[in-house]
Amino acid sequence: MSALTSLYRSLAHHRLFALLNIGGLALGIATFLVLFLFVRFETGYDRVLPQQDRLWVMEERYVMPGYPSDTNPNTMGSELKILQADYPQLVGTRYMNMAATVQQGGQATAEDLGTVDPNFFDLMRFPAVEGDPTATLADPNGLVVTQKTARKYFGSQSAIGRTLQLSIDGTTYPYKVGAVLRDMPDDVTFKSEMFAQLSRTRFGNEWWEHWGSASLTTFLRFPSDAAARAFEAQLPAFLDRHAYAGGNLKKGEYFQSLRPLTAMHLYSPGDRAIVTTLGAVGLLTLLIAIVNYVNLATARAGLRAREVAMRKVLGGTRRSLIRQFLGEALTTVAVAALIGLALAEIALPFVNALGGTSLAIRYVGSDGVVLPLVLLVLGIALVAGLYPAFVLSGFCPAAVLASTRAWRWA
Repeated sequence: MSALTSLYRSLAHHRLFALLNIGGLALGIATFLVLFLFVRFETGYDRVLPQQDRLWVMEERYVMPGYPSDTNPNTMGSELKILQADYPQLVGTRYMNMAATVQQGGQATAEDLGTVDPNFFDLMRFPAVEGDPTATLADPNGLVVTQKTARKYFGSQSAIGRTLQLSIDGTTYPYKVGAVLRDMPDDVTFKSEMFAQLSRTRFGNEWWEHWGSASLTTFLRFPSDAAARAFEAQLPAFLDRHAYAGGNLKKGEYFQSLRPLTAMHLYSPGDRAIVTTLGAVGLLTLLIAIVNYVNLATARAGLRAREVAMRKVLGGTRRSLIRQFLGEALTTVAVAALIGLALAEIALPFVNALGGTSLAIRYVGSDGVVLPLVLLVLGIALVAGLYPAFVLSGFCPAAVLASTRAWRWA
């Protein structure tokens, strides 16, 4: 209790120091927390999906004048069928986003419709709360919706068996809801509020079987990274047999490759550079705040030599002084960490509104901040408290008081 009283008196007598030291560290911790949550969100896309590490996306790249040098995550519509004809054991599915209009009564509502193969949810395992998504998509007129969409069009009533009129490219189709998915988290790349069967006759166009076209996204599943890379090594021979034979593509000008599903969100180098930069800024801000705190705490500790000498004269032991200084450092850093945590909580709603994210601080669990924050507090307190605890506590009280008296007479 006496140590806390001493700390309070010390901070009260040096309010500017307390503001700079505790406030600076708190602001550094808050900035780091917000940027850390943002970087973790951006780099954690699709990891919520079960067995996401087995899913890969087909890419294509052109090497010819006038075409972008980067890859793009698209293929022609029928490539998966051709791949499976050459490799019967290959497991894959397709996704194509369509613009649809829901006609309900006298109202028309624009929606994004994900047209997919019937086995899409066998690979992309979004949990269903009602119905069977795979069985629903086996019907060309079956429709899978999310809980949000079900509430939007049917209120509190069950959506199963209800019909929605969807207008796509000027044609209206009656779709019957057969399954309802749990609302999808924000950190999923390929998602829609509605899903229907990817029908060639209904949604295909003249580019469906044109090599090099960017009709849709093709996913492949492999048991391991090694199996995916082994298959990727066979793609040049596959293109020799099929893509180049048609004549519209030349060997050496068109290539295909695989990319992990979890690498799809930060697809462009520019996006990856932005996230990396923000992560570096967060770490640098925290480091500067820690160095600033330690420097100020160490500098101020040198002004407490007379206090240490008086405590020793009054019977204080070196062990008790070490405990006091380390306890003061721990308490001060803990207060700064709590203030930083509060500042981060206050800032997150504004960050989410500005960036369209849903960042939130979780305190416990595998992604909780309590344990890392406790370790950070202990580490900073140890570094900041080392000098006063082990150097000042070893001062000879007679020498310190004598120097103080001599300075006064001088």
